[in-house]
Amino acid sequence: MDREEYTHPRCWAGHTRECSRQISREHIVSSSAFESELLTVSGLPFLDGETKEIPTERMATKALCTAHNTALSPLDDAVGDFCNVLREVERLRQERVKIPRVRKTHRFVLDGPAVERAVLKIALNLHRVLRKDTFPEWEMPSHVADTVLGRRDLPDGAGLATLTPVGVTLQNEDAGLVGFEPCEEPRYIVFRLRGHFTFVCTWDTPVTHLEDLVFEEETLGRGTAALFHLKRINVMQGKRDLRLSLDFDWSGEWNERAHRNVTGLRGRFPTARLTARKRKR
Repeated sequence: MDREEYTHPRCWAGHTRECSRQISREHIVSSSAFESELLTVSGLPFLDGETKEIPTERMATKALCTAHNTALSPLDDAVGDFCNVLREVERLRQERVKIPRVRKTHRFVLDGPAVERAVLKIALNLHRVLRKDTFPEWEMPSHVADTVLGRRDLPDGAGLATLTPVGVTLQNEDAGLVGFEPCEEPRYIVFRLRGHFTFVCTWDTPVTHLEDLVFEEETLGRGTAALFHLKRINVMQGKRDLRLSLDFDWSGEWNERAHRNVTGLRGRFPTARLTARKRKR
């Protein structure tokens, strides 16, 4: 039997006419990125300009129907894998700096397109929360939802890039940042983990065509300096190679069975904490 065509008015993938009739609560940032029942958050309309601790379950919005929410659940795994790999790399780094000679190589390979689509999914969710108060005249292009659903590629040069500088020290913390370019019609979203691990993701504009990349009042760098579709980050201690790397597979052929050292981390750690803004101490 053919499925009934239906557009749920609150689902950002409603243009596909493949919605269920029930709306779901969708976490703005995947719940697989949270480790705590309480998050320190600012910048959302319902906070009235304040910074508050709120329950993780409140970091959600009714932005996807149940059918699309279920279909996109693998992207939550991609976010969780990313966070867990960062934590495992840091754990191994702390061990290996104490060892005179490291013999075993650990390479953790992530699904690049899935991480990219997951970041765009966060952008769509965040836009739904902010559009009434922050972006009353701007809508995310419909092709972004098609990309998240795996139905369409982004324009050449648009997508995920890193601004993490060479030689940066990743902090041993799980706090992070997420937010749009500060203007009326944003061209990118910023996604930061572990203090300095910063990504920017565009949906129309090639990353290298951007000039100064800004988040809140911080200038992150220029688009020409960003590493588009980064393939590998080697972990070093000064000039010493610790034989650890975080890799991204952009082939579209990544599979769980081939990368059990990544999927095996699921459930090993409390998942990494990501908030709308890192608490100022």
